[in-house]
Parts: sequence; structure tokens; C-alpha cells
Amino acid sequence: MKAQPIYVLKDGARLGPFTEDDLLDLVESGELSYDDVCMRAGSVEVERLRQVLDWREESEGGTEGMAALHEEDEEDDEEEEDEGDDDGGEEDFEWETGPPRDANAILYAGHPSALSYPKTLILIAASIAGGIYGREFDAWWLFGGLIAALFGVSWILLQRSMRLYVITPRRVEIVHGLLAKNSNEVRIEDIRTINVHKPGLRGLFGVGTVEFASAGGSTVEVAFANVYAAHRIKTLVRRLQDVLDQE
Repeated sequence: MKAQPIYVLKDGARLGPFTEDDLLDLVESGELSYDDVCMRAGSVEVERLRQVLDWREESEGGTEGMAALHEEDEEDDEEEEDEGDDDGGEEDFEWETGPPRDANAILYAGHPSALSYPKTLILIAASIAGGIYGREFDAWWLFGGLIAALFGVSWILLQRSMRLYVITPRRVEIVHGLLAKNSNEVRIEDIRTINVHKPGLRGLFGVGTVEFASAGGSTVEVAFANVYAAHRIKTLVRRLQDVLDQE
């Protein structure tokens, strides 16, 4: 299901239409704010941008601010489901819906998107199509095609399981490896630069790479490669930094 375009009502004019990624970019650049009023196409109700972008206004204080980050109403939940449909029904991430109980609470946990393996996806589709076509000549064609597709799916699942991306209220971390797990992490308060790259066709589906660099230099310490909802990850970390600044 395609997400509805969004119009911004500002200074007596209607701006747009925009997608959610467009709005995130405009907020990051300072052209819009989370308090600006907006309206979805076909709707008669107005909302604040923070409601559309899954955030509620933060209250004073660190603990209350943390809780406000993760309050979502039913409309926002339906919007998340719509965006998941744009990625072929794939759900590459888990957002914690309740307030974090401690500094180690997992607010985000995800893997590389299946769309980051286009050659394997093409091979799977070709195997299934070839098996269906060849079964008219020999039933073993269909069996072989399904086996090849199964291997392709298994390979994607294996590759995705070797990388886990985690965000807690205090750090961002990547855990990689199959049996022997290694990890890299950087503290939220140390992050000074967050870059988002969404190249090519995958970028149209919200898949991109989020790079985190600390105050020690421009070198990227942690990178969430080929993740779904890349801009949402960036916004989550920025909001966590705002909460830490209030403490």
C-alpha cells in the first residue's frame, strides 16, 4: 500500500507534496520544524510533523524525554505497516514501543535488508521461473528450480544473520560474525557526524547506509550498511542525543 503524500501548511501557503523522507531532510536542514502543521492528501485533519514522523513532543527531563520518544498512536502504527509494504512486506527492524527501562534497553535491532542482495534475488526468481517453465518437459526441472531457490533464500538469511545492528539509549553497536561474534560500538554522546547514503533503486525503498563518526575525527566507527528506514535510524539517534543533553 503506497503511503499518502503529505502537504505542509506554513505561512498561509500549502507546500508539497512530500514523502516522509523529504520531510526528514527538510527538518534536518532547518527549513521545517517538528511543530509545523501538515495534512495528508485526502484528509481533512491537520497534524504536527512530529506526529507524522512518529515522534511526540519531548517533556522536560531525561526519563520523561525517553518515554516520549517511544509513544506511538494507532495511526502511526498503521503508517509503519504501510511503509513495510513498500519494502515487499519485509520487516528488517524492530522498534521498541515502550519507554526504555535502563541504559541497555534495545530501542532498535535490525539486519541488512534483503534488497541488498539483488543478484541472489534475481537468481531465486530465475530459478523458480525456469522450474515452472521446464516442468512441461520434465518434472525434475521444477524440483531443481525450487532447490536452487531454497539455497538462495538460505544464503540471504545466513548473510543477514551475520550482521546485527543495535541502538540503546547510550550507544550504537554492530555485532558481526557467525560463530565468533565481534562488535564495534560508539557512545551516543560521542557521535558528532551521522551520514546517510541511499543510492540507486534500493534508496527508493528506504534502504541505505547510516554512518556514525565520533568527536575523535571524521573516521566512521560504526556503519549500519544496507538497512531499511535509514533516515528513521538517524532521527532516532539525534533524538537520543537531545535527551542526553537535557540530563
